[in-house]
Amino acid sequence: MKLYLYPLLLLTSSFSFSQELDTIPEKNYDEELKLLKNRINQLEALSKEKINQEKNKSSLIDRSKLSFDAIMRLGEMDWNQNNMDIKTGERIKPTTRFWSRALFYLNLDTDITEQFSFRSSIMTHPYFAFGGESDSKLSILLNELWVEYKPAKNQAIRFGRQTGSRIWDNYIGEQFDWINHDGISYVSNYKFNNYLLNIKSALFIEKYVDNASFKKQGKMYGISVNFGKDDEIKSWRLSSGLLMAEKLPNVYYSDVANFFYPGDLAPDYSIWTSHLDIKLKQLSNLNFNVNVFYNFKNYKTNPLSNLITDKSGNNYFSEGNVFNPSEAPDFTKQNFGIYGNIGIDFSLFKKEFKTSLAYLYMEKYAALDYYAQYDLARWNSTNIQGPEFMILCQLNKWMRLRSRNFFMQEIKGLNGIDPSYKRSGNRTRLDLLINF
Repeated sequence: MKLYLYPLLLLTSSFSFSQELDTIPEKNYDEELKLLKNRINQLEALSKEKINQEKNKSSLIDRSKLSFDAIMRLGEMDWNQNNMDIKTGERIKPTTRFWSRALFYLNLDTDITEQFSFRSSIMTHPYFAFGGESDSKLSILLNELWVEYKPAKNQAIRFGRQTGSRIWDNYIGEQFDWINHDGISYVSNYKFNNYLLNIKSALFIEKYVDNASFKKQGKMYGISVNFGKDDEIKSWRLSSGLLMAEKLPNVYYSDVANFFYPGDLAPDYSIWTSHLDIKLKQLSNLNFNVNVFYNFKNYKTNPLSNLITDKSGNNYFSEGNVFNPSEAPDFTKQNFGIYGNIGIDFSLFKKEFKTSLAYLYMEKYAALDYYAQYDLARWNSTNIQGPEFMILCQLNKWMRLRSRNFFMQEIKGLNGIDPSYKRSGNRTRLDLLINF
């Protein structure tokens, strides 16, 4: 009889078990998943802790990393240029010119401890140039030199020479070229699910006045707040901040030519800067970004400039103090700027490509003029507008080939002899970018 009971018991027990599974509330599954996620997070934390312990046991050499960046400008051509003789008003057609150059960066990054890190970077400045209208020579200069301290996992304080783009997202590329400054910056990061929040601030010394109080030093400072979200479908980021500047220099020293030369920079700025970036990942990384600049500073007269001239062609730095500001164009209200860009990724011939179309409109004092070395035209300054077309090919994991084409014109005429005249010109570049 017992042998016949075994199948019955098995059926009864399996039925009971299936009934129990069916009656388990869904919230228990959620609790199990939460427990598993917590366990995974604990294991990840233990793994990171073990890695950090191994790092601390290793030597400084083991915790150091060398990296190299280069921009090999295979060719740059200025064509269809238009200019004017500032003394006579005669129209000039500058000749088309072509040249190549190279710019190198060597970076050393060291994790001193879990909380302290260090970077030292040198660069060739301004470049090797082959062709063109003047000679140039190699200068090796300090690019970055800073120590970073992390009082908490989501906070970092950096001391030394560093990039301003760490604070203001649009303080790079088309907006600025002199990107490194001496001072201190602070960054804090917060994460809420897929949302990211960053709060950033900085204070940089731009003109050191020997044996003077801090108030009399030339400086740049400000803050920005960044908020965004990143998931598998799209990512977006919105940032906004304020960039203040006081007592900036207007005469610069050339390390290459070994002489001082006049600049084109207002001494004080109060710039509101905002950046919006949207990427649609499932649509070939279709991306949009917009940068807006507005200078709240109220200039009663033109700031000192070597570009703004009177009817005789003299500027503020002309010998003999012969400049007549009443005969020069008025730029005191030129304080707005915008840069928009749309781009997409695609594959062709088994290579990955990126292409974009952009438009720049930057009035003279919307950005830190003369720090804003756009280099998008034969003249380097703000007071510029026009489109740019870019295409980039990823050759391998170290090298990219990039073509950029600019079609630029001045927003407002600089010269008193004919204020209606606006300089214009086109520029084409072909660069090989190397990173390893």
